[in-house]
Amino acid sequence: MNDTGLPLPPRRALPPDVRERMRRRVLAEAPARRRGPVVAAAAAAVVLLAGGGVVYLTRGGEGDPAVTPARPDPTKVATTYGKPADSDVAKCDGMASTLSVTMPGRRILLGDGRFCEITSTKVSVSKAGVEPTPLGDAGAAVLWKSPTGVVVGRAPQGTEAMTVASNPASISDVPKIADLLPGGLFVLRTVYPADVLSFRSGDTTTTAPLVEADVPAPEPAVAKDVWPSGMNDPTHPDNLVARCFDLWLTDGPPFPRGAPASFDGPTGWQPSLLVGKADAAGVLVVYRDSDTAYCGLRDGVLADFHWPTARGRAGLPFTLGFVSDAPESGLTVLAGAVDPKAVTRLEFTGPGGAHAEAELGVGAFAVNLPGVSGLPDITVKAVGRGGNVLYEGPLG
Repeated sequence: MNDTGLPLPPRRALPPDVRERMRRRVLAEAPARRRGPVVAAAAAAVVLLAGGGVVYLTRGGEGDPAVTPARPDPTKVATTYGKPADSDVAKCDGMASTLSVTMPGRRILLGDGRFCEITSTKVSVSKAGVEPTPLGDAGAAVLWKSPTGVVVGRAPQGTEAMTVASNPASISDVPKIADLLPGGLFVLRTVYPADVLSFRSGDTTTTAPLVEADVPAPEPAVAKDVWPSGMNDPTHPDNLVARCFDLWLTDGPPFPRGAPASFDGPTGWQPSLLVGKADAAGVLVVYRDSDTAYCGLRDGVLADFHWPTARGRAGLPFTLGFVSDAPESGLTVLAGAVDPKAVTRLEFTGPGGAHAEAELGVGAFAVNLPGVSGLPDITVKAVGRGGNVLYEGPLG
């Protein structure tokens, strides 16, 4: 037994991709003051656990917008279902879909024994005739798991309500998406290593364990890019921004800690800088008004999303919001916000003498500094108009 009062499955080793995804989140949200990897991760786990929540599902449809009931917790985001749009059916290779479920970052279409997931930049269609994966002996089963981790399942016959208890050892702050759909189906999205699903019918409740490692996402029959710009070029600025937010919306949220209060979706964001496209590591800086966000690159491919986290020394004429010091890259990637009207040049020097000048964009800077260095070992020189030195000294 455990804190939930339910028989959770035994603790299992996480798949490498899940463990790496959690590691990135913890490191990205760690405070500026380093306390050591073990202590920092443990502290982050406590905070992240406190942020969990449930996403409610409401009915919607064409011409019938979903009405979200008033809720005291603003992190509980509404999910809707209804008739799929013709344009979505076309994206899903014309599959005969009768139901579309909309949730943050994606839509799931169900019908004719197949499933389809649409994000802002990708479409994946399942193979036909995939065998269900039974969940315990309660009569529940997983019918499909999408590439971004959305589970579509079949509830036991006669189920009237569904709840989910997650493994308390998880370190994810992702709110749950869990609810029943028409036709005795359910939809679930968590990144917890293990969950226990409870299905109520009258006065009877049955439980079924769901261990993420036991339900891998199958290879899709169709997987394609769908770019909002209409240009079939992954490097198009609009496509880069869309893929950047796609990483965040499907790998994490709905809307986690760190997002600015003004954030209402990816619309209107633009690229400011792209550094390290041809290197082992780099960063894409995107902005809207005075807000910035960062997408880390690995070998030229967008890999992870970060809201700015204040780092470095206070009182500098710029704000350091992103640091990537992955040892395997041999680089320290730095980025942040700066007023280009006040600062005309930023120069960074590592402890071994490696030197690099930052690129300046719209309200931002970014630089790839050779070598892997801690912030206190890096010096920075900020130069203003007329060659006036605004700051010269340690970064951290």
